Amino acid sequence: METPMAGWGFGRERALQRSFEQAHRAGGQALQEGRLPQAESYFDEAVLATQELVGLRMNDLEVRRWVATSLANQAEVLRRMGANPETEEPLIQASTWFRSIAEATPDSAEAKIPLAMTLLQLAKTYRGQEHYIDFTRSPMLTVDAMRAYRLEKLQAGTWGGSMAGSYSPEWRERGEDPLLEAIPLFGELSMLDAGQFAPLYALALNLLGDLYVNSERAREAVAPLQEAESVYQQLVARGDSRHLELLADTRSLLSQAQAGAGMPADRVGALEELIPHLRAQAHVSAEEWRTGVTMSKANARDAHRQALEELADLYKAQGREAESRAIWDGDLGVMMVESLPIRRG
Repeated sequence: METPMAGWGFGRERALQRSFEQAHRAGGQALQEGRLPQAESYFDEAVLATQELVGLRMNDLEVRRWVATSLANQAEVLRRMGANPETEEPLIQASTWFRSIAEATPDSAEAKIPLAMTLLQLAKTYRGQEHYIDFTRSPMLTVDAMRAYRLEKLQAGTWGGSMAGSYSPEWRERGEDPLLEAIPLFGELSMLDAGQFAPLYALALNLLGDLYVNSERAREAVAPLQEAESVYQQLVARGDSRHLELLADTRSLLSQAQAGAGMPADRVGALEELIPHLRAQAHVSAEEWRTGVTMSKANARDAHRQALEELADLYKAQGREAESRAIWDGDLGVMMVESLPIRRG
């Protein structure tokens, strides 16, 4: 026979589980419908319920997963609101819980997926704003102050999403640790499912290289960028042109890293190899000329134009004036004067 205390505990667990399930469903629906303030409120409820529940059932991996998922959802709502500085803490907490699950089930690849994804999102957080800026207010240097400011703006209907912000070099550098942890996880996962995880593996490597290049650690940037370049080349070679833009970005970063580290680099050769792929991705059909291009196609056009400009400049610097002029007389000259409407939606 259960003691009153044991019976109370069991009843409390059931109540907390129901509270979590209801808040989780309602929050997911609100998020799907774009009702972000309501989604935030529901996921806040889910976090509170699961944090209490995990204290009662600490060894239950399913409950740990609930609390980790609730925190990750909370961070996602904040990200979509443009509240980047407020996403750090829930992502750190979520990664801690997901890590505990992965460590408890070391042979489970499935347990590594949410950990790797959360670490990648945390690294992206450090590429965004660290503080909100409102020149009519005193500096907001704490998360509590920024949250209070955002809630006040939401209440008044004047929160406009992503706003002016600032960041320190130290904030940017915090992205290193989550990337160093995520990269081997994505590497392992990509061995099991390259289609799903190889692009994420390459992206994490690209972000680490970018962080090192912009932190004046050029020599450390070379290895991850070379690996990212190799992965992107394999993806493009398989006919997946979606990764051409990031391949171009990776090669640009690698060129900067090699130059900063005093290493020779054949940037001209890399661009000559890449540009035909970029040209194919940037092609505009007759229908697109009439109706407009998507934002994705506009970005592809920008990547093609930038690569052409860089190659023309490099040819000129090498004294290859005729080849530089040929680029300007060809695709680049046309792209500089064309005007394409962007199709929304």
